[in-house]
Amino acid sequence: MAQDFENKGTDLTVGIATPAALSLAQAANKKTPVILAGITNPVGAKLADSVEKPGHNITGVNGDSPYDKQADLFKEVTPNAKKIGIISTTSDSGGTYNAKMMTKTLQKKGYQVKNYTISSTNDMLQVANTMAGEVDAVYAPQDNSVATAMKTLVGACRANKVPVIPSNDTMVKDGGLVSYSQSQYEIGYQAGLMAAQVLKGKKPATFPIRSVEKGTYAVNLQTADALGISLPDQMVQEAKAQKEAF
Repeated sequence: MAQDFENKGTDLTVGIATPAALSLAQAANKKTPVILAGITNPVGAKLADSVEKPGHNITGVNGDSPYDKQADLFKEVTPNAKKIGIISTTSDSGGTYNAKMMTKTLQKKGYQVKNYTISSTNDMLQVANTMAGEVDAVYAPQDNSVATAMKTLVGACRANKVPVIPSNDTMVKDGGLVSYSQSQYEIGYQAGLMAAQVLKGKKPATFPIRSVEKGTYAVNLQTADALGISLPDQMVQEAKAQKEAF
C-alpha cells in the first residue's frame, strides 16, 4: 500500500503507528514527505535523526507515553501490588522502548519489575498464563502485537485476578482496567496541522517533532467489577466526561 501511494505520486503520507510509518518511509525513499502520527521513539526506530532536526523528509508527532503518570496508577488502583509484570514484543522497537522506560519508572517508585516477551501474538496465551501466576499487576505498553492480543492477555490475567493497566484507551476498551494516555485526538489534530504546513512548503528536515502533553483517563468499569476493584470517583468522572468509560 505504501508503495502504491508513492507510485501514484501522492504529495504527502501520514503514518499511524511505527510499522505503517516505517513502510511509508521506505517507499518514499527520502523524497515524499511523511508525517508521523503517534510514533513512539522515532529516533530509535531510525525514522528521524533527532527530535529537534528530524532530517530528510520525515517529521510529525511523538507518541511517547506519560510514564510517571501511568506508574502512579498502580498505587491509585492497586495499592497492595508490589511486583509488576511488563510484556512486550521482541521485534517491536516501540514496545521494547516503552517497556524499558516503564521498568525504570516503576523501579524508581519502589516496585519489583519482571519483564516478559513474546515474538508474535501466537505466544501471548502461554506467556500471559505464566506471568499472571507470578505478578500482582501487569503493564501493557504501546506495542502493536500486545495490543492485537489484548483480549487474550486480559483473559489470562483476569482468571488470576491480576489487573492489566495498559498504555492507551483502545487497550482499556479491550479489557484493560485503566489508563492515562496522550489524547489520540490531539495527536491526530497536531499531525494534521503539521501536514498542512509541510504541504505549504515547510521543510520536514528542520521541522521539530512535536509531543502532546494533554492526557485523558480511560476506565473499564466491567473489568473493575470483575476484579472487585473500586476506581477513584474523580478518575471515573473524568473518563466519562471524555467518553472513555467502557
